[in-house]
Amino acid sequence: MLLLLPLLAAASAVATGPDAEVSVASGDWNDIPALLQTGDLQISDKFAEQLSSAAGTNGCSTVGTAKHVNVSMPFLVQYSPQGAVQRVVVHRIDCPAVETIVGSVVLRMAQHGDYRPTGYNREGWYRGQFAFESRQ
Repeated sequence: MLLLLPLLAAASAVATGPDAEVSVASGDWNDIPALLQTGDLQISDKFAEQLSSAAGTNGCSTVGTAKHVNVSMPFLVQYSPQGAVQRVVVHRIDCPAVETIVGSVVLRMAQHGDYRPTGYNREGWYRGQFAFESRQ
């Protein structure tokens, strides 16, 4: 397993939302409260290979090449008042294949409690930073 480079902190529990959706958007998300991150986030070799393949075959120069992938992507997660994940939004990098992979992984990690709300924001939106680097 490869280590995901966390840019967040640790904390509390969250339920999962079965009908959560993933989308892509742009904007300035700096005013949205930060998520908490629990533990050292790990990703599988399969995920790393998917990112490398997406970078190499889709001409996504914003994330590198198949031999050197460097993804740093802001994202948002919306939680219900009960703590269930409702929606994930990844920041547009003009590489749909990578956006899809990262969105799916962030959704799964949020549903499993790797990313958690702080209770700071009444509307339930929180921001995080997904970071991953791999050299082959």
